[in-house]
Amino acid sequence: MVPASHRRTPCAGAVFLVAWACACSSGPRRPFFGGEEPARARPASSAPAPNGRPASPPAPGQGAPRAAQGEAQRPPLERLLAELRSRDRAGRERLLGEILARGSEARGPVERALAEERVLVDALEDLLERLGGPQARGGRRAGEDGALPEAADWTRAKYRLALERYLAEDTYGALQAIDAILALEPRTPLRPRLIRLRRACRERLARESVLSARLVCGEEVLTPERALRARVRLENVSGEEVRIVAAEDRRLGLVTLDYEELAPSGARTRTRVQRWLRAPEEELVLGPGQARSLPVELPSPHRRLPRGLVGRYHLAARLRARSLEVGGVPLQLFVPAGGATVLAVGTGDAGLVRNPRTAFLEAVAKASSGTLAERREPARQAFVAALVLSLADEEEALRLLASALEGARGSLSEALCAGLARVVGEPLNFSREEWLIWWKGRESRPRRRGPAGER
Repeated sequence: MVPASHRRTPCAGAVFLVAWACACSSGPRRPFFGGEEPARARPASSAPAPNGRPASPPAPGQGAPRAAQGEAQRPPLERLLAELRSRDRAGRERLLGEILARGSEARGPVERALAEERVLVDALEDLLERLGGPQARGGRRAGEDGALPEAADWTRAKYRLALERYLAEDTYGALQAIDAILALEPRTPLRPRLIRLRRACRERLARESVLSARLVCGEEVLTPERALRARVRLENVSGEEVRIVAAEDRRLGLVTLDYEELAPSGARTRTRVQRWLRAPEEELVLGPGQARSLPVELPSPHRRLPRGLVGRYHLAARLRARSLEVGGVPLQLFVPAGGATVLAVGTGDAGLVRNPRTAFLEAVAKASSGTLAERREPARQAFVAALVLSLADEEEALRLLASALEGARGSLSEALCAGLARVVGEPLNFSREEWLIWWKGRESRPRRRGPAGER
């Protein structure tokens, strides 16, 4: 299955994304707005901190730490994302660098920006049809990529009204139009678009005007001695009191945890578990602006991590309470809590975490000379360091892996190919030649080129 981040988007909806994505890219890249696997971006020169806890506040009478002052002066992520549309090529490249430098905190805003873009894709495709008909889309038939499905005139008019209201930020008006269409025409060909738009409306309402939920992990890189810890932070972003009534057993939602164990040979295992998010009491009440963090009890299978492998967690959460009231008005809303990625490395690999870029380059150099036996361990270390680096800067990790692969052979080539597959989320393994063609040819994903070449 192709990762969501490497699927091709409809050309009509890529009007804005393609302009800057191509300009800033020297090779095939996953889009900045989106991606199946939670991702990870900070400057390549800095390693992810072993412990992501916030710094303690300054003592009374002392000035704020310089880093904290810089943090307070940084513009909000949402503003940076909004400015992408109005900047020229150079300005967009600078903004993208600023967004990447925020690291994992940027994932939620970028995911929300992607949701907005997908609705805008639908709006632009509808606009193209109204401007030029099928010829404007290259003669594609209804139901194909970018073509609006055939539907009754009344349904199409209401759908366009819902889109217009959503884009005008009249979210309640958009929901009313969508519900009217689905009640009268439940089998309309436009149903997939209506469902997508309704989901975007509901999540916007919950996110922007009711309740914000965020999944937070204690550390980005673990060793077997440290357990996996996570919490869900709820914040009332409305101007009214929010009352959350849990379902039976004090259930507030579900946390999904995918755990992989990755080998430099390209082999991997994957398991999935789900855990309920439970409230400390049956009812939570949050005043305007009030926040509350709820711990999640999660397993830690990386504590039995086999020697030489890398463990990787992908976490996602979604809230679904029995009822959610805002100012006494009940709402039936799913509230997404975003996602998070955590790596686990062996105790002996903890030194690779401090500066993964330097560790990767040193390991590649050692794995490029010596006997076959002497090359095997540094090749494995290059694989580990590349995955750690991808947490901080995925683009840099891809660039280093592909550059090193040019002259790699044997166990190093195998480890670099496995590293590329794991960083981009490709479930299959490809040969050295196939990965290099992918990197140089700006293709959306690697392709089989016949018999596998030399590894």
